[in-house]
Amino acid sequence: MDIVKKTHSSVAMGNSYALKWTEEKVNEKISLMESRLKEEPAKFNFLGTILVDLGLYAGIWGHWKKKFKDNEEVTNRMKVIDSFFEAKIVEGGITGKLNPTLVIFSLKNNHGWKDKKEIDLSGGLSIGNMNDFIDDED
Repeated sequence: MDIVKKTHSSVAMGNSYALKWTEEKVNEKISLMESRLKEEPAKFNFLGTILVDLGLYAGIWGHWKKKFKDNEEVTNRMKVIDSFFEAKIVEGGITGKLNPTLVIFSLKNNHGWKDKKEIDLSGGLSIGNMNDFIDDED
């Protein structure tokens, strides 16, 4: 019986598709996305639509984020695209064009939004005996 070392590396698992995503190729796809978003912003309502339009699967975005997390240029360009879609969701929520539940779900799960926490400050606050803090210089 052979013992095989398990690894989560896409390359080790025989996924040559992952190998093709060099910085140059990812930047090319991001450039295509940027130009399409400028040319036809209304056509793309969420990230998945533009990825599919470019013949990609939605999960590739997460793969690129992990692979290029230390690459400031790629990361910043991806953040701008993420911000574009975040703004579209907020706009759709404000104008009533999108279902409020969908808006809340998407903003929380894809853009890091959180519910506002309410803190009750109506309880009594005691300072104690102030004489304990005053130096007695007698």
